[in-house]
Amino acid sequence: MKRPIAVLFAAALLASGTASAEQQYKNGQELVGSWKILATIPGGTPVCPGAGPCQFHAMATVISDGTVVQSVIIPGVTFGHGAWKRTGLRTFRMNALYSRVDGTGSFVGTSETTIELQVDTSGRTASGSFSADINDTSGNLLLGYEGTVTAQRIEVN
Repeated sequence: MKRPIAVLFAAALLASGTASAEQQYKNGQELVGSWKILATIPGGTPVCPGAGPCQFHAMATVISDGTVVQSVIIPGVTFGHGAWKRTGLRTFRMNALYSRVDGTGSFVGTSETTIELQVDTSGRTASGSFSADINDTSGNLLLGYEGTVTAQRIEVN
């Protein structure tokens, strides 16, 4: 029985779409895209004073021109803007600067983060560490802290 050309064409498109999806992240060498991030801070620190750990959700959009935009769900912290680069085999570094505001919306300083990521060979998940500095309006360091991150690429279903 002959199959209609449209069915064969659709099957070919599906097969090529699957192949390209497997290769689009270049075995973990491609960071460009949007990511869900979970940051974990150990307990017993000034930003996580309880037994901990404390966790914060964030998102990052990594753009091919070397820029990154991040958001984090922490009251008084705005979107972060920054840059990223490859540092090795499936490893990357992102830096972002956030403005901090008080309850009235007045600028009270900045937060600067550095994230070191190792992407897995699927290109869909990553893990690593981060450091953050909280600065006053003059850029003086008020507090620094560190933690770990896990990330999952946001994909089209």
